[in-house]
Amino acid sequence: MEQLVYINGELLPKDEARVSVFDHGFLYGNGLFETMRAYKKKVFRLEHHLQRLSLSLESLQFPIPFTFDSLKEAIYTTIEANRLEDAYIRLNITRGEGATVPDPTTCKNPNLIIIVRDYLPYSPSLYQKGYSGKVVQVRPSPHAPTATMKTFNFLNHIIAKMEAKASGFNEGILVNTDGLVTEGTVSNIFTVTGNCLTTPAQGAGLLPGVTRQVILELAEEKQIKSEEGTVTPQQLAGADEAFLTNSLVEIMPLVELDGQPIGTGIPGPVTQELIVSYKKRVQEELQL
Repeated sequence: MEQLVYINGELLPKDEARVSVFDHGFLYGNGLFETMRAYKKKVFRLEHHLQRLSLSLESLQFPIPFTFDSLKEAIYTTIEANRLEDAYIRLNITRGEGATVPDPTTCKNPNLIIIVRDYLPYSPSLYQKGYSGKVVQVRPSPHAPTATMKTFNFLNHIIAKMEAKASGFNEGILVNTDGLVTEGTVSNIFTVTGNCLTTPAQGAGLLPGVTRQVILELAEEKQIKSEEGTVTPQQLAGADEAFLTNSLVEIMPLVELDGQPIGTGIPGPVTQELIVSYKKRVQEELQL
């Protein structure tokens, strides 16, 4: 069937799904989004995604004509209309149509756009082999006000991804202007050194991922020592294990950095244990 896109209460065929060229999301990257995953029509940690979105909307002083309940209803309506079971979901809120000046006060009505499609699973061989990472040249500032938001202005991460891919690596690893590892282009980062699990602290300038939070919860339950701290590129390279997280990939082993193996160069035992535990947590919370 033809893909349907939700725009401001309407479900439209994708070829008819349009917003104004004067929308400040298009003109100035003035918009926010969330990427989510549905398992058998149920969205994992939907409340957490919407809470993060709400905080960003408040920080950017967006008018918020949506309630959590209305957003949930819109998401599930779109999944159902597209007859999907396991789905990729992208929820977008733009500033709306305004004047051709970077002044959001000229925008009156934000646009709500929801795009869903079949979730395309990653190859099992990727999880068995693991990802390679490259420390890229992009140096984001930890003090940038949008560092912890998922905004339409995604060029730093796109440039980083392009650099990594052009060099034959799966993921670009971002290091901030203080020399600290922050995140991947579309992922959070964890290291395992000795008996300690570490992920860069939010103060380094990173998006606090929903999956990242689940991993920290699982570590506490399993009595795995964990911390949100500082990670240098040298510490990442010298870790016993490392892995990447996001809502779509869940947990992906990171086994190589800049052409050199991390640990043994294969997915480690803590990573593998957390992969299993994460899948179990999804099953439990969604009652699948």
